[in-house]
Amino acid sequence: MPSRGFIRRTATAGILAGSLALGLVGVAASSSSASQTGHSACAPGATSANCTVNVAWGPGTFATNIFPFYSGSNFSVSNISDLQELLYRPLYWYGKGTSIAEVNALSPGNAPTFPTSHSVTFTIKPGWTYTNHAGAKEQLNAQSVIFFLNMYKAEPHEFGDFTPGYGIPDQVTNVTKNSNLSVTITFNSVLSHNWLILNMLSSINPMPVAWDITATGHAPGSGACSTAAWNSPALVTNCQAVWTYLNAESNDYSTYNNLNSLWGWDSGPFRLKSFGLSGGAPDGNQVLIPNTGYSGPASDHSHMGQISWTPFTTEGAEVVALKAGHIDIGYAPESDVTAAKSPGSAGTNLASAGLGHYKVQGTTEWGFSYAYVNFGITGTTHKLPAGVIRSELNMAYIRDAMLQGENQASIVKNIYKNYGVPANLGPVPVIPKNNYGKGVTYPWGYSISKGKATLQAHGFVNGVCTRAGAAGCGTAAFPIGIGSHINFTYEYSSGDPQFQAALQAEQAAWHSEGINVTLDPQTANQVVQDCFVGNAAWEFCQYGGWIYFPDFYPTAEGLWHTNSGANFGGYDSNEMNALIAGTTNDGNFPLNANQGAPYHTSFLAYALSQVPYLFQPTELGPAELSKSIVGALAPSPLADFMPETITSK
Repeated sequence: MPSRGFIRRTATAGILAGSLALGLVGVAASSSSASQTGHSACAPGATSANCTVNVAWGPGTFATNIFPFYSGSNFSVSNISDLQELLYRPLYWYGKGTSIAEVNALSPGNAPTFPTSHSVTFTIKPGWTYTNHAGAKEQLNAQSVIFFLNMYKAEPHEFGDFTPGYGIPDQVTNVTKNSNLSVTITFNSVLSHNWLILNMLSSINPMPVAWDITATGHAPGSGACSTAAWNSPALVTNCQAVWTYLNAESNDYSTYNNLNSLWGWDSGPFRLKSFGLSGGAPDGNQVLIPNTGYSGPASDHSHMGQISWTPFTTEGAEVVALKAGHIDIGYAPESDVTAAKSPGSAGTNLASAGLGHYKVQGTTEWGFSYAYVNFGITGTTHKLPAGVIRSELNMAYIRDAMLQGENQASIVKNIYKNYGVPANLGPVPVIPKNNYGKGVTYPWGYSISKGKATLQAHGFVNGVCTRAGAAGCGTAAFPIGIGSHINFTYEYSSGDPQFQAALQAEQAAWHSEGINVTLDPQTANQVVQDCFVGNAAWEFCQYGGWIYFPDFYPTAEGLWHTNSGANFGGYDSNEMNALIAGTTNDGNFPLNANQGAPYHTSFLAYALSQVPYLFQPTELGPAELSKSIVGALAPSPLADFMPETITSK
């Protein structure tokens, strides 16, 4: 099933779609069922079964990078929510349990103020620090924030949340350090305050000045990047050199297991104990232990000895470990549980499933699922489909017909057993309930006959183009010659039988309409390499879905604006760009489930009509929580993983 895709926010591929909203990741280290005997508060690093929380990672997924200045290819739930943010706290923390609101106590930054129509000021709370394994401390302060902002200006295309022309850094005219704990950012125009707070400031990851170094030329923490003035020529030169060094270090996995490496400076409730490697690549358990120097609220210090995550290649392998009692937080196939009464709710484990040690949890997701479409128009990071296939992908009417062939209601009910939601609002989350889609109707209801009629209206009869002329069934820019057939390949992250069944049902419906789709299951990492790094050509590609995190306001600058960091399909529309701009500078719609102001209906209606992604029903999936665990939060719609709340029974 789809999980979060590039959260740009990507995601975690595989079955955990909603179970991973728990932030479920990671997994079982112990090889016995002793972990089911109960847990107790333990010293950091204690390795006994009752001091270890074993968490199951989704099929084929695991963290691959520790650097919180994350690239587009590392822009996933498994890297950000499941690893980085447990070690390095963002400026603002959003979500706890089922809430999607900012949690002030967990945020190093105080609420921002707006001294002028073009500026925002925020202060850092005194007392927040980075600590390393040796116990040394560094204050998290204004310079920590400016370090991130300066690097963002110098290397914007290397940060996965970047959208050219929007907010930070492109609309910033100056960054001012008012004091040791205060920063003001000035912009070149008036922007929506809520958009700035929810989609710009939320993406700031303060970084320790101890990282402000290069391999040669700078002593540790010398500050060549973090102290550079915003408009100085030195900023780009110095910060590019620092980024080059840090990026190389973050891709050298051997540094992760060196307790004295740069990555040992932590501001979150955990620090990395070990990062499983095989042949120099991520493999095996990834283990976190409590950060005894954590300066956040005392109530959020971890009580457990360690959090151990183990990746699985398939859902079946995880289920075997789950039923053996080796996992404390994991997931089960829908076939092992009773149906949910409604999306977000939970049924119970079937007596025949052998899951008596576990309680089922329902999940929600502040996002949606989709497949990327390779339009092959802009960008150079992905390989383009060839010839007529490229033309077919650029025909909105063909994509319309594909949506008409998706029986989403049946998939959610009969395959996902109500552990899912249809994409009846396109890019607008269905749950938690909200009014962002108020006044807009999803135009593509299931109907194979209407799908065939859609194709026939443009010259395709029984899957064959019958229209003569230079453009044929296409356009002058994207011609489709007479006699052409519609043949696509759909690459996706494998490992989840339910998602496989959903795609096979859609494949049969598409074939009935006259669209031939070849399904191409690959490992999650292979999907990333092919579709996002550019190692292979592709047509449709699904890594998972999208969670609005770390930009929580459901605008779409990161999704479909030309050349945005997560626009891997190269979608390019001047009208879409203009509509997106309206969502960033008009109004101040609040982020809560019952806000009064509707979403920008013109943008949403256009997105639904254009089908810039192939929208899919979202599989939320049943999560499984060991009855021996106390204090684990309800699954998070934002994919937050907060194991520090787990306490003894």
